[in-house]
Amino acid sequence: MRLKRLFVALILGLSQPALSYFSLMDTGELVKKGDNKVLGEAQVLFDDPNGMNLNGRFATGLDRDSEVQFEGGVGSIDFYVGAFYKWMPFPDTDDQPAIGGRVGVTFADIEGISTYGFNLTPMISKSFNLAIGDITPYGGLEFGLQNNVDDSFVSFQFVAGAQWSPDKFDFRELADFDFLLELGLDVDDAFDYLSLGVAYNF
Repeated sequence: MRLKRLFVALILGLSQPALSYFSLMDTGELVKKGDNKVLGEAQVLFDDPNGMNLNGRFATGLDRDSEVQFEGGVGSIDFYVGAFYKWMPFPDTDDQPAIGGRVGVTFADIEGISTYGFNLTPMISKSFNLAIGDITPYGGLEFGLQNNVDDSFVSFQFVAGAQWSPDKFDFRELADFDFLLELGLDVDDAFDYLSLGVAYNF
């Protein structure tokens, strides 16, 4: 029980500064209607603005194939907030991966410059049941239409990651948690990053 409380405190602690900046940190699995998920993320940027962000997300289920997400963060990006609608019309089954995407709006303050954005991310994932739990590799291509006082531009970023959902019997204390590792690669007007995250389902 202490371990579960520690992880919940960590997630809420990361989420408090603002409730990720251009990261996906998500699979094709949806939060069920009536359920919620919080995510805490540490993100290391390898391009300008170099450094680290602490990000958070709150997601709640809408219906059988969609959810809404509210997220944000602070750090190398002075601060960031966003709201997204996630739609997965093709669920993960024995015969196919989960296919869908998310769309949303963002606002960020980067080195004192306010930037507004519209983002669309097609995504795909496939879960595999192993002895230690479910491992779910996922990927996405993030398209962003960004605008600030200096310029309007389109950004592209490729994202690949994996989520581990611990086996509920072998890791009872971690039964409601997911652990994510993600790499983002700049395609155009974006940046490279590495993220590590912990999510709590409730």
